[in-house]
Amino acid sequence: MEKAGKTKSAPSLFQYRLSLFLLALLVFIGGAILWIQNRYDPAAWREQPGMPSNQPVVKADPPQGLTALSPAERYTAENLSDKINGKADLYLSAGFKTLETRRWGLISDKNRWMERFVYDMGGHQNAFSVYSVQRRTDTRDIDVTTHAYLSANGLFLVHGPYYMEIIAAEATGEMQSRMKTLAMAFTASHPVKPQRLPLLDLLPKQNLVPLSTKLIADSAFGIQPLDWVYTALYAADDAQATVYISRRGTPAQARALAGECIAYWNEYGAQAVPTPETHTGIQIVFILDNYEIAAVEGNYLYGVHEATDLDFGLALISQIQHIITEAQK
Repeated sequence: MEKAGKTKSAPSLFQYRLSLFLLALLVFIGGAILWIQNRYDPAAWREQPGMPSNQPVVKADPPQGLTALSPAERYTAENLSDKINGKADLYLSAGFKTLETRRWGLISDKNRWMERFVYDMGGHQNAFSVYSVQRRTDTRDIDVTTHAYLSANGLFLVHGPYYMEIIAAEATGEMQSRMKTLAMAFTASHPVKPQRLPLLDLLPKQNLVPLSTKLIADSAFGIQPLDWVYTALYAADDAQATVYISRRGTPAQARALAGECIAYWNEYGAQAVPTPETHTGIQIVFILDNYEIAAVEGNYLYGVHEATDLDFGLALISQIQHIITEAQK
C-alpha cells in the first residue's frame, strides 16, 4: 500500500507580498538601466582627466564631424607603461598624474580614426617639459594654444597642466582639420588660467635655432642633480652651442650646482680653461673638442654646453647675464 503524499501548503501572505516587492524591484532596476542607456551619448565630451570628483563636470557639444569609437581609458603612474611602453619614465620624472585616452572616428567613415591622449601633468611647466622634449621635426605651429603644433598625422599641445597628443591613422588634410576640431573642443571644455614660463624670456633671441627650446625635468646632460633646466640650441657661421638656464631656490644652491656641473666634466677628463678678464666669476673647461661654461647670477644657474667655439660661448654668456640683470631691475 502506497503512502499518501504530503499536501503542498498555500503560500503565506508574507511570501506573497515579498514576491511582489522583489518583482517590482527588478522592474525598477531594468527601467533605470534603459533610462541611463538612452541618455548616454558616447560622443559627448564629459570626462575630466585628473580632475577631482567633487568638481563639476564641464559639458560640451560633440566635436563637429566626429564620434567616439570607445569609452575613455584611464592610466595612472602604476600602469602608464602598459600604454606607452618605453616612454613612461619621461612623464613620471616630470610630475605625471594621469593619462586618459579615447578613439574618435569620422561620422562619415568610422574606419578613419584618431586617438587622443590627454596627460594631466599636474602643472603647466611639467606639461611644457614633455611637450618640448618630444617636439617633432617637419611641423608647423597652430593657434589652438600658445604651445601647439601640427605634424603630418599628429597634433600636440600644452593647455594648462595638460599635455595632449592626437595621433591619426592617416596623414591627410581632412584628418588634420578634424584633429584641430577635437583639440579645440577639449580646450573649450577645460578652461584654464593663462600661464607663462618666465625663464623662456631669459634665453637670447639672436642666433637661436628655431624649435630647439626644451625644458629638461631630470638629469640634464647626464648630470643627475641638474633638473628643471631650460635649454636651446644656438648657431652662427661654423659655431654652435647649447645654452641652459635654471632657477634654484637660493644663490648658494645655484653656486653649488654650478660646481657639480664642472666636477662632472672633470670626472671625464676635462681640462680647465683660464677665465678671461672680461668674464669674471665663471668656470670653463674643455672636453671632447668642446667648451663647457657654468655661471651664476643670483638664484640663476646658467651656462653653455658643447660650445664648438669659445668666443661664441662667451658671447652667449654675456647676453644671458645682461638679460637676467635687466629682468631683475
